[in-house]
Amino acid sequence: MFFAGHGMGDVSCTIPGRELGRLTLRAAIVANGTCHAAVTSFRHDSVDRFWTIETKSIAPEDSVCLNLIKAGAIGQFGSTASSGWQNVAHAVPKLFHQGRSLGEALQESLNEKIRSAGVKKVTIIPFRDGEKSPQALGEDQSPGGIQSFARVILIGDPAYRPFPEAPPRVAAQKQPEPDQSLPPRQKQIHGLIAQLSDPKAPRFAALNELIRIGEDAVPPLIAEMKTNNNWQIPKALGAIGDRRAIGPLIDKLAASNWSPLREVVVEALQRLTGQNLGADAKAWKAWWKEEQQRGD
Repeated sequence: MFFAGHGMGDVSCTIPGRELGRLTLRAAIVANGTCHAAVTSFRHDSVDRFWTIETKSIAPEDSVCLNLIKAGAIGQFGSTASSGWQNVAHAVPKLFHQGRSLGEALQESLNEKIRSAGVKKVTIIPFRDGEKSPQALGEDQSPGGIQSFARVILIGDPAYRPFPEAPPRVAAQKQPEPDQSLPPRQKQIHGLIAQLSDPKAPRFAALNELIRIGEDAVPPLIAEMKTNNNWQIPKALGAIGDRRAIGPLIDKLAASNWSPLREVVVEALQRLTGQNLGADAKAWKAWWKEEQQRGD
């Protein structure tokens, strides 16, 4: 979940903090660029154009941070001061694209920012009522905006990782040409499947075309799924709706430990079968065995 708008510790993106407590979050990580988003009981307001500080209290029931915890957030990135979305967004690529833990994502991103700004020693200047806000310091006193940047903190389990394993990486290499001996229709399908794993190809257009082709694409998609962990393959099989994919999808679920892929496989199985057995591969195998015996 991302909040990138204006606000304070008791309001985020114009949403009052107490309203956030009405949410139900499941396995959510909140990246909040709102000022004071990680502060639970106070905020520092500026009272004039010079950013003179005045501390104001936040009632617990109005706290953005506490209400997101109440709603079930696993963790939150937020600032303890006047901040900006760019100060929180730095941790997001390491978290979701590289599979870093919450703590690693924050620590590594902050260290990179400090190095790039050429800061040798970081001293966090405190907020004091009646004095100028550290957020208003110039480049000479806060190179690279480190005063603001270093006030982004993590609330939650620092060891939590969004994926149980690092996501499989598809090599950026030229895809093999389709077998020229294949009929034109099959050549087209194999070419589209190759595009799904080509970072330079229009992958979503290829996915949609495979779904449009339908049942003719099912056997080569199943064959590709045996060695390829690209989530778009089970996505296509689920959308096509051909029950020949049920057994291979169950086998893929049993063989995979990568969370995003497993979720797409489960979604495809639910769509094909009308069953809701979650990510339990054994339960799916038992159900499928009974289903096949019933058909016999």
